[in-house]
Amino acid sequence: MNQKLQDIRKSRWINERLKMQKCKKCIDLKLEIEILFQQKEYDQIRIILEDNCEEITLDNDLSLLYYIVDVYNTERYNQLEFTIFTMSKSIDEVIGLFTVLKFMLRRIEFNMPDALNEFYLFVIKNRISAFAIQKSAEFACINLELVFDRIKEGA
Repeated sequence: MNQKLQDIRKSRWINERLKMQKCKKCIDLKLEIEILFQQKEYDQIRIILEDNCEEITLDNDLSLLYYIVDVYNTERYNQLEFTIFTMSKSIDEVIGLFTVLKFMLRRIEFNMPDALNEFYLFVIKNRISAFAIQKSAEFACINLELVFDRIKEGA
């Protein structure tokens, strides 16, 4: 019994060490991705995220960035002039932009006062594409149809 308990503790300790090493790798990945972002090497960011998909699950920002890069690729594929990255100067800014958009869509979903007006102003000011809105809604909202209907009605 004592040996079994020691084995469990050792296993937990090893798992914790592995997580810490992966988190260290996440910090390194963030630094590397930030440099690529500054250089506008967005395709390289996608490759790094895909190559390190196991590690990025341990980091909320990197996990979210994975979805944001998907939005960017859709925007680029559709040859949009402005992308989710256009108005952002850093990874933190683009994640913040996406996060604010998610909360605005949630406010629309819950029919909060002035939610639509704030949403429209935010979308115009930040040149948010329909693709970014759709992906954010899929990520953040429960009743997508309701949200999209309210956005259409308010227009």
